[in-house]
Amino acid sequence: MHLQTVSNTPKKILLVEDSENLCQVITKRAQKKFGYSCRVDNTGENCIQLCREEKPDVLILDMGLPKVSGLSLLRMIKQDSELQNIPVIAYTAYSYHDLVAECADLGIDAYFTKSEPISELFDLIQNQINKTQH
Repeated sequence: MHLQTVSNTPKKILLVEDSENLCQVITKRAQKKFGYSCRVDNTGENCIQLCREEKPDVLILDMGLPKVSGLSLLRMIKQDSELQNIPVIAYTAYSYHDLVAECADLGIDAYFTKSEPISELFDLIQNQINKTQH
C-alpha cells in the first residue's frame, strides 16, 4: 500500500473536475485504496472557498473547466498567501507546450495529462503529500 501517514487523520484531496465519470473513478480509488478524504467541485466556482475551508493536502485542478479557467484559479491560489502552499496538480486533457509553460510560470507543483494511467496520478498525489510532510 502506498499510503504513509504520520497521523490517523486522512489526507484531504480537493478535486476540481467537470467530468462526473472521472470524479467517481478518482474519488472511489482515493477513498477505498488510499484512505484519502476527497471533496469535489465540478465547476471550479467554489474552488477558492473550498481551499480555504478544507485546507486540502493536494488540489487536483482541471485546466479545461467550462465555467472558470483552471489557469485563473491556479493564479489566484498561488498569489494568495493563505493558499499558495497547497500543492496543485494540473489535471488536463491538454499537453500544449504553452499551457505547460504557463502552469510552470504560475508555480504548478505537477502536471498530469488525462491520457496517462490513473495509477500514476495517485503516485503524484502521494509524492506531493510526502513533500509537504517533510
